[in-house]
Amino acid sequence: MASLATALSFVLMLLAATVDFAHACSSCRYARRNDSTASQLINAAIDSLGGHEALSNLKGVTYQINDVFRVRSVMQNYHLFETDRYIVSSGFQNISFSFREQGFSQRIDRNLVSSDYFTFIRPEVSPRDFSMVAKSGSDGFVCFTKGNNNVFFPKNQTYGYVDAIMTEYLLLQAQKLSPKLLLEVEKHDPTATTVEYRESTLPAVRDEQLNLTVVFDPKTNLPMLIRAFEDHPILGRTNNDLQLYNYTQVKGLQFPRTQKIIYGDEAILEDTIVSQVYVNPAFEQGFFDGLAPDETETTPSPPKADPRYGHAEMTEYWSNTLWAGEYTSSLEFLNVSHPADDLPGAHHLAFLNNTNFYQLVLEFEESVIVFEAPPHQSELVIQWVEENIKKPISHLWVSHHHHDHNLDVAKFAAIGASVIVPEMAAPYWSKIPDIQLLTFTEDKPFIYSDSKMQARFLWRPNTPHSADWTYAIVTTACPDADTSMLAFTADAYSTNFESDTNLANSWLLQAIGDGMSKDTIVVPAHGWPTSFSEVYERLGSPYPDFNSTSFVSGGNICLNAA
Repeated sequence: MASLATALSFVLMLLAATVDFAHACSSCRYARRNDSTASQLINAAIDSLGGHEALSNLKGVTYQINDVFRVRSVMQNYHLFETDRYIVSSGFQNISFSFREQGFSQRIDRNLVSSDYFTFIRPEVSPRDFSMVAKSGSDGFVCFTKGNNNVFFPKNQTYGYVDAIMTEYLLLQAQKLSPKLLLEVEKHDPTATTVEYRESTLPAVRDEQLNLTVVFDPKTNLPMLIRAFEDHPILGRTNNDLQLYNYTQVKGLQFPRTQKIIYGDEAILEDTIVSQVYVNPAFEQGFFDGLAPDETETTPSPPKADPRYGHAEMTEYWSNTLWAGEYTSSLEFLNVSHPADDLPGAHHLAFLNNTNFYQLVLEFEESVIVFEAPPHQSELVIQWVEENIKKPISHLWVSHHHHDHNLDVAKFAAIGASVIVPEMAAPYWSKIPDIQLLTFTEDKPFIYSDSKMQARFLWRPNTPHSADWTYAIVTTACPDADTSMLAFTADAYSTNFESDTNLANSWLLQAIGDGMSKDTIVVPAHGWPTSFSEVYERLGSPYPDFNSTSFVSGGNICLNAA
């Protein structure tokens, strides 16, 4: 170990002037390739893991996790800058690898308990389990042989083979955890560098082929971070780190007992403590096989990256148990309707082959406001406005910061639309390049109108779904008692699935305070328009005899009043 420490000291001296990859782009190239410094770092790490021969002869391993397995969210947190919401509150799993001469197979057998957050989707969240196998290589695949990882699906539904996009993503995650990762990295002409991590300068090697940076513990030489960079549409360039520590020796090899996925240096997305490591176990025949053709309607999909789906987006879908395949709709499936006859400028957009998300588009005399910016669907909405309304999209409103509602905000900012958000959320959205924000407060809602129609955007603190949750009402510029009122709400009430009555009740109280009409037409983000009476009757609540002239938040509802 003394010689290794000496080598490491020499390496750190050589690396003192090298580039910090913490903010570098993954496509950058560096002059020094396959240099002795990178080789020294890798050799020192492999020696600490147990040596080239022992690592090369490793045929398989199983990590048994009985004690701690938890998953948090980037997408669905309550506060904007905190990872404060669990997706998986508890669970256990086995992760197994089998190594071939070229490549590997992986199997995950996971039992998990979804957090009570998902009660806004379904009334109960019972434990669920799945088995998933993966095979690396150009002919690789990922297949659920039992169960699935989507909270919307019945827990006993076997998903089968996943699509090429998710296959590519999951195989990279498996590669990061593979005990043989460094043997693969040393084949790829890596570059030595340093990484600044929590005010420490750490030695590392960069593998451009895998698009990974391996960071080493300067005391033990062992891998401590496996870093990938992701271009997040809202958060920007963000590192996704697999942190490895608390190594234990089993049959002459070192394996990390504590494994964490850390997003952006701060957010712990996945927390795992390994109970037992089994080296070269005797796997049953077919243990890593996918489903046979007569067992599934799905087919194997070799890994293929898709520029429309960056790894940041895939991380969110996977960790939040929401991936159901790529977005497949088009304008051919678009249904456009008008929830209220006296509001002809309020267009309700529903893509009939993908009914996860519904939007409103408000056509004013000179411009357009789009409600929400869901990923991939937003491109179609922008196209539809350009081809049919033929007026500029001047504004975008996002109901709250959960990314199923707004991952495409940057696409609206790129065409010059101002983004309407509560003032307290401005620092969150300001990370998007060239974004123009229009903010409002509890006391001063944002109001946009022309001579015929108005929209009001409202926020109050301490709503239960998210800290920045807002809703919008739409009515005429000067309504009378018989004028229609629309209320667009996200997640507080939905007709697509069972709504959390706590969220609905909180919104009902806010609506009473705002003076919303009892005859309001509710336009949910997840579901078809419905009458407001359905909300308060379902809650068993009386409602005041308000009409559209009763609305008080933002001042006189008649904007034409003297």
